[in-house]
Amino acid sequence: MSQDTLAKVGALIASQNNRCTHEPLFVVFQKRRIYGLDEDHTDNIVWLDTDGDYATADERQHRILERMHERGRDTGRWERVGYVDTDEFVTACFTEVGAQAYIDANGHNLHQPFIFVTSLYRNDEMIALRHLMLNAAPKPAEAA
Repeated sequence: MSQDTLAKVGALIASQNNRCTHEPLFVVFQKRRIYGLDEDHTDNIVWLDTDGDYATADERQHRILERMHERGRDTGRWERVGYVDTDEFVTACFTEVGAQAYIDANGHNLHQPFIFVTSLYRNDEMIALRHLMLNAAPKPAEAA
C-alpha cells in the first residue's frame, strides 16, 4: 500500500462517524439461507420444486401445498423443507466508505448485503494497522 493510499484511508478514518464504537471495523455481511433442516426444528418452511432448479413455491402455491401436506396428500415434485437465514461474513474494511464501495462494486454477487460495525477491542494487530493509517493522514495544519 502506498503512503498516499495510507494517508487517504487515514483521513477517512479520522473523519468518519464511528457509530459510538471504539476502534471500529466495518464488516460487510450478506444473508444466506440454509435449506434442509428438519422441519421439527424450525418454524421456517418452504416448498422446493425438485423437478428443476429447486425454485421455491410462491405464496399461493405454498398455501396449497401446506393444505395438501396437512391432509396427507401427495405433493408430487414439491418437497417441504425447513430453513434458517444466517448472516454470512463477506469482508471487513477500516472505513464505512470502503465497505460501501465494496458493496457498490460487488453487490450484484451478494444477497441482501449490509454493513455491521464491530470493535477491534483487544486486537492489537488490527488496531496497530488502523493507527498506522490514521497517523499517515495529513494533520489539520498540513492540510491547509
